[in-house]
Amino acid sequence: MRLILFIILALTINLSLVKAQNENIVDTCNYALDVYSSEGIKELNIKSLHAKINIHNWDKETVSVESTVKILTPKLIVAEELLALIEVEAKNTKDAINIITTLSKDFSSTVPYEITHNIFVPEHVAFNITNNHGNVVIPKTTSGVNLKLNYCSLIVNDIQAELAETKNYLNLKFCKADINLLGNASINSNSSEILITKCDSILLKSEYSNISILDNRKLDGDTNLDKIQIDKTDNIILLGKYSAIKLDYFSTDGKIELEEGKLNINGSSNNFSSLLISNNNTPTSIKLNPSASYIINGEVKDAKINHPNTSDLDLIKDNNKTSFSGVIGDNPNTNSRVIVFNKNKDITFD
Repeated sequence: MRLILFIILALTINLSLVKAQNENIVDTCNYALDVYSSEGIKELNIKSLHAKINIHNWDKETVSVESTVKILTPKLIVAEELLALIEVEAKNTKDAINIITTLSKDFSSTVPYEITHNIFVPEHVAFNITNNHGNVVIPKTTSGVNLKLNYCSLIVNDIQAELAETKNYLNLKFCKADINLLGNASINSNSSEILITKCDSILLKSEYSNISILDNRKLDGDTNLDKIQIDKTDNIILLGKYSAIKLDYFSTDGKIELEEGKLNINGSSNNFSSLLISNNNTPTSIKLNPSASYIINGEVKDAKINHPNTSDLDLIKDNNKTSFSGVIGDNPNTNSRVIVFNKNKDITFD
């Protein structure tokens, strides 16, 4: 009996504490719901700060915009004053819906606040989103996106455009992005972590980032102080400095030029077209398809070339340089070519 009374007393004390804690939190918010016809609407433009932007797809012929601004403080007067300094305005034009968040010039506070947009929209609408210090979730659009995000998390399911000429633009700074289906895209990344499951072509400019691409048709990139992992691509052009590159498989063409980096190529098709490597101070390891035949030419300076078929290579040593050429594999008429230059670090073929 005493045990039962003790449990009841403990539960009563805990409930009282929770109630007391809740009484110290003032949940002051502004809420707005706007519904527009989707007829003629081509894009949704959002400019916000500290916002959770949640896009939801539906098959209705309307666009629903639900916006909430919430101030979290135990002081009601302070909450109401701050709330008056944050304005969220939603309006539509002939072909767009615009959602703009404005902070008054007098707004300067360490009091936490939340801005949340829940937007229900048909899949054909494109997105232009600018956000700082928040989250963005996009399930699907068939008309492309233009994202400018700082200090945000980004989750995307499918932004492959119906029209091949439509390109997605992603400008990410201090972001973490998880993208499933990307389509064609131009990505500018700074100090970000990006995972892309599948994409068509990417034009990449990146620095201080960690990027993983699982399946890609074409990558053309400029990299600086990055770590880039590519599981599979058809064609790749990558130029950069101080970056570590790991390429597990390419099927057609590869061109990589690195300064002060690290390069690992772990696989290829057996009939790739070309591989051009020109590196400086970059340890380079290359493993091509064992059934591939290819013509190889190149030179190393202040370094060595290591190849399992050295006997098939003509080596010419001149002071600190070694030139090499030959045909590797069973097909002397192969059209596959490998051209490799490296300075100050060895090249190893496995």
